[in-house]
Amino acid sequence: MKSCIYGTLLTLLLVSSCAKKAEEPARADSKTNDGHLAPKLKNIGDLKAPITTKSADAQEYFNQGLTLVYGFNHAEALRSFKEVARLDPECAMAYWGQALALAPNINDPAIGPDREQQGRGSGRPDRHRPSRCQPLPSHLAASNASAAAIPGFIAPT
Repeated sequence: MKSCIYGTLLTLLLVSSCAKKAEEPARADSKTNDGHLAPKLKNIGDLKAPITTKSADAQEYFNQGLTLVYGFNHAEALRSFKEVARLDPECAMAYWGQALALAPNINDPAIGPDREQQGRGSGRPDRHRPSRCQPLPSHLAASNASAAAIPGFIAPT
């Protein structure tokens, strides 16, 4: 009987020591090991939406963010769009993407105070609007209306 109890305790001890603590989801402002605000994800599709930027990395992160939004991973998409803004602060679409990721969506129609506050901080003042911006592509302009739902957000034009 004692050997059965010791065996059970030993098994429980081994199982509990092997159990991994659940990782907390990454915050939108946390950095990866290489200093980026978002990791470069692989095998998530080949969506390409050309934007006005001189940074190839910013373009890749924008494509990734848009793919993630379309896949309803808004938190990770937000990190990708913030990385676009970090790489190219003059890229208007980086801020549009942040607004899109923070805006109400079919799975999360209500904006809480945390997302509202983030939305207010993601817009750029008018004085920083770059003159090199091109008009918003028509396939993206339709979703810009949802970004306007964030009070205080200055949408790029």
